[in-house]
Amino acid sequence: MCLSTAARFTAVPFSVLRVKTVFTGATGSPYFNQMHFVPNSGTEDVAAANAAITAAKGFWSALVGVIASGTAWTHLATVDQVDPASGALTGQLAATQQTGAGTGTGDQLPQAVQGLVRWSTGFYVNGRQLTGHTYIPALIEGANGPGGTPHSSLTVPAAAAITALVTTPTTTKFVVWHRPKAPAVTGGVVGTVLSGALQPKFAVLRSRRD
Repeated sequence: MCLSTAARFTAVPFSVLRVKTVFTGATGSPYFNQMHFVPNSGTEDVAAANAAITAAKGFWSALVGVIASGTAWTHLATVDQVDPASGALTGQLAATQQTGAGTGTGDQLPQAVQGLVRWSTGFYVNGRQLTGHTYIPALIEGANGPGGTPHSSLTVPAAAAITALVTTPTTTKFVVWHRPKAPAVTGGVVGTVLSGALQPKFAVLRSRRD
């Protein structure tokens, strides 16, 4: 099925809302994650910021069983408003901080080894699909299946996490933001995420190799 451009692309005359999450307590932490959202109403307010935080929390909450206990995360209350065309910070919204924590038991996998979800938008920029990715840190050994591939204890909750972020929210859209290419100060675009998939192999985050 061929989706219309309107279904694949979010043209936003307003800012994109950026939710920042900080992970602590695990080997190699702190870890940082950012997710971007566009309110369905087109209104950037505290309610929209809280909806974005709740959507981000839904993703991570589905994964608590495979993230090592002792690892905790905070979805920061301050939500950035970003001009999608230029990347400039245009304001901030004071929302409500939310938190979560892993419940997984057993040894943690090496800190460089993480799960990887890739996001697809179906929108193309300069001949290439606009895609995004999210790393899943602090995984327990139980997430490692035969042959060093993700075990069902990871793949099943990962599928639920993707649904919680892409399908479940009713007042906000999860998006991938394409930054303007330097040295340009305009030209950034935003694509609505249509689907996500946990990759069949673990990812190695270069900054965590040490």
